Amino acid sequence: MSFLLAVAVVLVFAFVLERLDLPRHARETGRRARESLDVLQDVSLDDRAKEEALQEQAVRLFALLGILLGGSLLALALPLGGVWLLEQGGISSLDSVLGVLERADFLIGTTVVGLGAYLIYGRLASG
Repeated sequence: MSFLLAVAVVLVFAFVLERLDLPRHARETGRRARESLDVLQDVSLDDRAKEEALQEQAVRLFALLGILLGGSLLALALPLGGVWLLEQGGISSLDSVLGVLERADFLIGTTVVGLGAYLIYGRLASG
């Protein structure tokens, strides 16, 4: 039962991440961070222009940080909260599910399966 619930936790986590579009937000964060570094290295801009450009980027980067942090917490809290509720009903054990989630074989397996699913999904979506 704990193994099945651990799989459910991973699936719900991935589903929530995707529904909240967190991968796109993470890519945007990386892009904006690179743009900020480009501004700092741009010799054609004076200090004032650099400061203004960086302040604009900073506002959006802080917003993205909030989105990523809040979304990640929600993606973790929903499935683990569900397991906790099942524990309150005497159906499962949160400690047992967390134990499965921490096992190296489970982590490797979910990484391999998740990466495979991501690659297949990417091919199906693009073609």
